Amino acid sequence: MNTLIFILLAMLTSSNELEAQLPQTSIIEGDVYIYDYAMKKHNQAHIGFIVINNDLIVQDISFTVNFSKGKVKNVCRRDHVVTKILRYSKREDGNILTERNAFLCYNSENFIRGERQIPDYIYKMISSSFLEMTNKERLNMLNELSM
Repeated sequence: MNTLIFILLAMLTSSNELEAQLPQTSIIEGDVYIYDYAMKKHNQAHIGFIVINNDLIVQDISFTVNFSKGKVKNVCRRDHVVTKILRYSKREDGNILTERNAFLCYNSENFIRGERQIPDYIYKMISSSFLEMTNKERLNMLNELSM
C-alpha cells in the first residue's frame, strides 16, 4: 500500500515537472486567442495564447516578458500540457472562456478594444504596433523574441 501511494505521488510530481520541461514545439495552425494576467511584479508581464483547431484546444503557450528601463530585457516561453479534456465555451462576442482556469481569451479584434490586464505602455515596449497586430502576429513575435 505504501508503495502504491509513493508511485502515485511520484507520478503527480513528474507530470508537473513534465509541463515545465516540455520542449518548445512549433506553433500549430488554428484560431489564436490571447489572454493576459494582471502584473504582480513591476518588471514582469505574462501573456498567453490558446490555439484552437477543429474545435479543440491544441496549444496553450505563455510568455513571461521581463523588462527594465523601458525596454524588453528577455522573453521566456512556456508550453503547457494540453489534454483532450481541456474545454472552452465560445461567447457571443467571439471570445472564449476556458474551463480549466476560467481565463477569458480574446480574439484579435476584441483584444484591441477589451479591458486588458496589462497597461498599453507595456505592450508598446514589446512593439510599437503590438496592439495593432493580429493574435497570430503577436504570438509569432513573442515566439521569435523568446528564442
